[in-house]
Amino acid sequence: LVFFLGGKMKCSKEHKSFKSQIEILRERGIVISNEDKLVNFLSNVNYYKFKNYLKYFEIGKDLYKNCDVEEVIDLYYFDRELRNIILLYLEKIEISIKTKIAYIISGKYGAFGHLDKSNFYEIFNFDDYIKRISILERSSKEEFVKHYFSIYEEENHVPIWILIEIIPFGNISKMYEYMLNDDKKEVSKKFDVSKPDFESWLENITLLRNFCAHNSIIWNKKINSVARKSKKWKQNIKWDKISGMIFLLNYLVKQINPQFSSERLYTLLSDFHENHNAKFKELGFQEKNDIRFLKDIS
Repeated sequence: LVFFLGGKMKCSKEHKSFKSQIEILRERGIVISNEDKLVNFLSNVNYYKFKNYLKYFEIGKDLYKNCDVEEVIDLYYFDRELRNIILLYLEKIEISIKTKIAYIISGKYGAFGHLDKSNFYEIFNFDDYIKRISILERSSKEEFVKHYFSIYEEENHVPIWILIEIIPFGNISKMYEYMLNDDKKEVSKKFDVSKPDFESWLENITLLRNFCAHNSIIWNKKINSVARKSKKWKQNIKWDKISGMIFLLNYLVKQINPQFSSERLYTLLSDFHENHNAKFKELGFQEKNDIRFLKDIS
């Protein structure tokens, strides 16, 4: 409920107890068999976060038909576990990409090669890049950064292999985008990926990382900026859904460590398919066979 005050809209909604929230859910057609369990859930998960998962079950605006709250809670926990697993993949990939970029830049241009404008494309906003680096370096709470500046008091910047540990992944993605072509090819080759494909993947990985870091719903997420699909891949999955990102992450992690096990992710998706077939398709997979790549080494 809203009303206008002096030309401005003012919200008049008030605090609602857990009991009131439950009554609202019942009025809208939600089946609740265990109130105590739901109260415990809502005391730990904000009602509006929970409501975002309810959206999938809507038959009309805030209307539901025979929707069991247990299904909604199960969906929340599935999405949380999926996000946690994906974060583990992202961590491995981020560390590997950062390491390879630092190694290639320092090997070709020296410890401070990342501070030389000639090592990047001219369209790169280099001055802004240097300002951002300076802020990161001087505001860092990491002991190894403080230790470096305490020893090398005359230095204004840290070497690339130190910077790489404190720079956000989004900045790394941009750094790669403006690196010289030969350098970009050298990085992407380490993952057996073409330069254009890898650049596209980095953009999507950054987006996915942001979704996960902010606890956004990802199980049925629509990816607006679709990653390029390698010509050698024939998988029948949707590339604008989380299925495409799962395939990319799995591929990259296997390039980093061919013996890496995706069993935890495979089991999660397999169980979800078995118990929630319709919702499984919202991931971008059509059938259980579509996740078989998680069992493969390559």
